[in-house]
Amino acid sequence: MTAVSPTEVPPRLASALAHHYRIERPLGAGGMATVYLAEDLKHSRKVAIKVLKPELAAVLGAERFLTEIKTTANLQHPHILPLFDSGEADTYLYYVMPFIDGESLRDRLDREKQLPVEEAVRITRDVADALDYAHRHGVIHRDIKPANILLHDGRPLVADFGIALAISAAGGGRLTETGLSLGTPHYMSPEQASAERDLSARSDVYSLGCVLYEMLAGEPPHTGPNAAAILMRILTEQPRDISDLRATVPLHVAGAVSRAVEKLPADRFETAREFRQALEDPTFRFTRTTMAAAAAPVVPAHAGRGWDSRSRVLAASTLLLAAVVAWLAMRRPAPAVENEGVIAFQLADSVPAALFPVAGPHGWLAWVSRGRLFARPPGSLEPTRPAGDEALSDLPDFSPDGEAIVYPQRAGSNTLLRRTPSRGGNPITILSHPAQLLSPHWGDDGWIYFTSGAGGNWAVVRVPENGGSPDTLLGPLITVPYIYSKIPGRNRLLMGMYSGAFTNPSVMAFDLGTRDTTTIAPGGMQPEWSPTGHVLFGRNEGSLFAVAFDPDAMRATGSPVPVLDSLAEAYPVSRYSLSPTGTLVYVAGRTTGGGTGATYALQLSGIDGGSERIPLPPSDHWDAKISPDGRRLAYIRNDHVWIYDLDLGTHTQLTRSGARHHNPAWSPDGERIVFSGAVDGKADLDVFVTGTSGQTPVERFGGSPENDYPSQWLADGTVLVHTQGSDGENIHLLRPGTDTSEALLRADWVERTPRVSPDGRWIAYVSNEGGPSHVDVRRWPGLANRVQVSDDDTGIPQSSFPLWSRDSRTLYYHQGGRLMAAAVDGSGETLRVTNRRVIAENARGILADLHPDGRRLLFLADATASDTLTARAPRRLVVVMNWREALRERLGADRH
Repeated sequence: MTAVSPTEVPPRLASALAHHYRIERPLGAGGMATVYLAEDLKHSRKVAIKVLKPELAAVLGAERFLTEIKTTANLQHPHILPLFDSGEADTYLYYVMPFIDGESLRDRLDREKQLPVEEAVRITRDVADALDYAHRHGVIHRDIKPANILLHDGRPLVADFGIALAISAAGGGRLTETGLSLGTPHYMSPEQASAERDLSARSDVYSLGCVLYEMLAGEPPHTGPNAAAILMRILTEQPRDISDLRATVPLHVAGAVSRAVEKLPADRFETAREFRQALEDPTFRFTRTTMAAAAAPVVPAHAGRGWDSRSRVLAASTLLLAAVVAWLAMRRPAPAVENEGVIAFQLADSVPAALFPVAGPHGWLAWVSRGRLFARPPGSLEPTRPAGDEALSDLPDFSPDGEAIVYPQRAGSNTLLRRTPSRGGNPITILSHPAQLLSPHWGDDGWIYFTSGAGGNWAVVRVPENGGSPDTLLGPLITVPYIYSKIPGRNRLLMGMYSGAFTNPSVMAFDLGTRDTTTIAPGGMQPEWSPTGHVLFGRNEGSLFAVAFDPDAMRATGSPVPVLDSLAEAYPVSRYSLSPTGTLVYVAGRTTGGGTGATYALQLSGIDGGSERIPLPPSDHWDAKISPDGRRLAYIRNDHVWIYDLDLGTHTQLTRSGARHHNPAWSPDGERIVFSGAVDGKADLDVFVTGTSGQTPVERFGGSPENDYPSQWLADGTVLVHTQGSDGENIHLLRPGTDTSEALLRADWVERTPRVSPDGRWIAYVSNEGGPSHVDVRRWPGLANRVQVSDDDTGIPQSSFPLWSRDSRTLYYHQGGRLMAAAVDGSGETLRVTNRRVIAENARGILADLHPDGRRLLFLADATASDTLTARAPRRLVVVMNWREALRERLGADRH
């Protein structure tokens, strides 16, 4: 069987519409639909048929969508592309429009970047006319953007009028629950970006203002490295005045643009007609009183108390919306074109712990639950049972065209390899094998690949898809080959390997001709090939990675890059699947931390009030530190050192061997991290160093015969550590390139968590000299003149760090469940405490770090009951349509 190419017409679709339309070829595809050129047989005319993606059609439901779309069919206006027809055919939802033999405004802007002022204004006036007409008939477009403005002999026609409304209305609350986002980030109004459901005409006015802005300036008002960043800027930043970017724009046009893109709907034009009139009135003026600050970001909510309640609500809503698309984060600047190709939604909010999804082509989805096979056909929310009550012994796989499923089934001492029609029918046996049979994969070459064997005797085997003699490709093997992915059109097979007891996983490539193998990703599992030129693979910590791979040379050509996080834990597979047509399906709900359970939740607590929870599930984080630039967080996860990017929401694992990792500390330039750990079964902890990219080797920095815990990396290259051993806890100094440590404070009592002040004059630490633990300060580097900073009311948690303010005039510490701030005077030889105040009551947990902005404290707070419930929330099944395009954007990959 052969898969249908994305450039071909699906036979089922052509057959379903054959009585009314003859489909000729695809014209293009977006995030919600594919457009085909067709002939209307009844009227002998060319038409464009837009067919909703099966995944989206399944979420919407045919009846409600078709009912709602009828409201748009009566719109008749010279600048509105009419709707000819709509319907459902063989689970496909479609609607029909005239075929316009021209180009879109998006195409023209891609080619010319900017338009003449007069032409840009004329196009905007015509579109405003169309919007005003629709608004007066009660229809809001909701998705005005250059791609939806077609140019026919220079005359604009607004396409998809009301389609977004029909989709939203048809989906009802279900779209909100699933997280489906309508609209294109660059042109979303602030109320759309904050997920408000009830939109007015002013939302379309805002979007049209953005389109005019781009026609004049060459880029939309807000750009960013990813969709989440764009949405945040829409809510928090004012765009630059168009006159600053293009001096030839008349004052009345610049004023009209500025008013159209005001953040508050009440500050914009009330109607599209008013927008048009302003563009035609040379006397119109609009000056934003805060124009001088237009290019400056608004201070984030956590930076102070200046935000009003609406701003806080908008920011919170944006962060929720950004969570759906945070994985789209790109490391290169985004072009000023809309990224409309990706839609993510939650198909199920709770799935069994042992559910493993298998994504097939064209919207097919299969999974196994309690040994039974379920399949969800395209365009349906209800699963079928294609294998009836037969019990599967391992994971299934789809044929390349999605019309059949292959699966293993135990039968006494043998294992049967069975195939069944995806829509149900009579299963047939392809092979009866006298051993275990695992993870069959249906290649594009007519072979089905699988693992056979038992104990320490495993093999990679294949059999013709219609049955025949099996062909052993590789074996006998001590390690277990598991999960395959055939690279289409190439004589290459990707496979995962693991040792007994599910240890030492790796991803390998296999040459089907020479039978040679090569390792691609040590520590990786469940490889899948992406046409972007990458091998995808998971790791047991719950992250999905991509690495560039040259199939001809059989080698990786780059370093692995994390592209998705928070996969639900599994082994030896990752709970994701990428379909041949680019849909990603995965189980979300990964908890962090090791086996000690959920105890701490990371948060940033404002010194002047308020707190911000870092979006990591509560876990057994023992320590965490913020990078010098404030953008990243080093912390412990699954007993290894990780970096969490606070902007992008991605994780990078720094350590993969060793154990008992603790106390990451950043170098002053933010390029390296030191941490403690044990290797080769050693009993004591030494200090190690590695780069922050996750691609550099881990090297030993130094250590003492005791357990060493880094506290601070100083500007001169030395590292302050506190040691723990048979003679108590003491403070040492490690120098790079040496294998010994210099004892600074060594006594019979505890001295730990030291921190040198930013001015380099004082060192603070926790000590229990003379009684309960307290915060002490001494001169640095002479260590003279000890002063106790905290009072004796209650003890200081020994795991908390005393933290200096940026001006070295305040010490923050944790005492008796309270956050404290001690004002100090260091002008003399001995430091004086001038005041102590309580920052926060009932602040249980660990004080870990001070943000570089000087206004927020990183706190490892005791997880509440609700946090624990969050950490153990049911796994969610997430579908991301056209994810392959997002991967191209994320990695800057070539199109193959």
